[in-house]
Amino acid sequence: MAAAVEMVQEDLPSDPLSACLTYLVGLTGLLKIGTRASSSLRHHVPINLFFALVAWSGVAKSPQKRKLVERPAAGIIKDAREYHDREMRHWRQQCKEIKRKEDRPPEPKCVLPHLTDYNAASLAAQLMEHDKKGQPILLIRDELAGLLKAIEHDTKSGTGQAEAQLLELFEGDGFTSVRVEAGLRWFSRSHVSLFGCIQPEVLRELINSDGDGDDSTGKWARFLFCRLPARPLALMDADPTQAEIDALMAAERMLQKYAEAAYRLPPKAYHLDKDARRYFHEWFRKHQQTALLPGTPPVIRSMLMKTSAHALRLAGALHIAQVLELGDAAPLKIGGREVETATAIVDQLHEETCLFHDRAETDELLLMRHVHALGDRADGCTWQWAKRKGGRRIRAMRVEKFAGAVNQLVVNDYGRVVCDQPLTYRALKPMTQ
Repeated sequence: MAAAVEMVQEDLPSDPLSACLTYLVGLTGLLKIGTRASSSLRHHVPINLFFALVAWSGVAKSPQKRKLVERPAAGIIKDAREYHDREMRHWRQQCKEIKRKEDRPPEPKCVLPHLTDYNAASLAAQLMEHDKKGQPILLIRDELAGLLKAIEHDTKSGTGQAEAQLLELFEGDGFTSVRVEAGLRWFSRSHVSLFGCIQPEVLRELINSDGDGDDSTGKWARFLFCRLPARPLALMDADPTQAEIDALMAAERMLQKYAEAAYRLPPKAYHLDKDARRYFHEWFRKHQQTALLPGTPPVIRSMLMKTSAHALRLAGALHIAQVLELGDAAPLKIGGREVETATAIVDQLHEETCLFHDRAETDELLLMRHVHALGDRADGCTWQWAKRKGGRRIRAMRVEKFAGAVNQLVVNDYGRVVCDQPLTYRALKPMTQ
């Protein structure tokens, strides 16, 4: 599978991370409702992803989407359309024999594997049909900013339904609404993945547009943003050989075969094995500790508290890739290798996304990191030592902030006070990043 992904995107500026994640989000968008990853008895999530490629205009975001998301699912989409056409012909034939309109059976609805244009009402209506048949859906937006701005506009001037709907779909939840004209719309469950593209300057503007930057709804925390490398396309002057043509076509067929196999998988809950669970919990504990520090900006806190949800989904997606590749020889449970890979990916993408937040590190958090780093030496760290070794921003602070930083570090068990006069801090263990 990895070799096929590498072959298909060889001419694009993507790297292994962005290419594999693009293909994986396409696979998760084909998994049946009820396909979940579980880390414990009481915690499980749908194996879906909300994912966006971040790159400047013209850096081949759309070709990557076509090659790794749309083309692998082309056969599934074709079959869905043909099936709907047959249903419509049969329905029309039935209606010819029934004169009264109210006696006719309801018009059959199409189940769409991919959807690119929608609003909150039309999506809810579509997901009603998907719920009935247990089918997933992948939402695709070439320009994710359009969707995000429409949601923001709906929140300020519309029904306010769009953002709530998006947040609930990430969790695989159902939705119920009543309108005077449309009547009752509801579905009890869903499996929705989302793929989009966005320019870095637009993402920065949107993340910081609220002013307070608190992300109180967790909208930003639900997305994985992956920055595409800024490098040119690989251009080949020579004519392709027949061997190269055959290899590319074989890779495309391979990715299509895996996509179709994912679509046929029955819904199932995949569980972490014991070692994977232990690693996963230890990793997330560190994220929670950082999130709960008083100096952590609210939008970063929100993202940190969602990292476990992303990592568990990614680990599930990586495990399903093994299931598709190995069949009956695949492990029954999600193993440590998948969890370690998933957590490393989430850490990388989280660090990249934090850079788009204008206030990614407050004075308090900056000072805590600085004091903790200096507190690793035998003599510990005093305020005078912290000022001497700090930059202009640190030197501009007052001693009261130093005392507050030391107190918070001690409360979080990162270190201890070894002397009260002058106040001296000694680090005991690494501070989570």
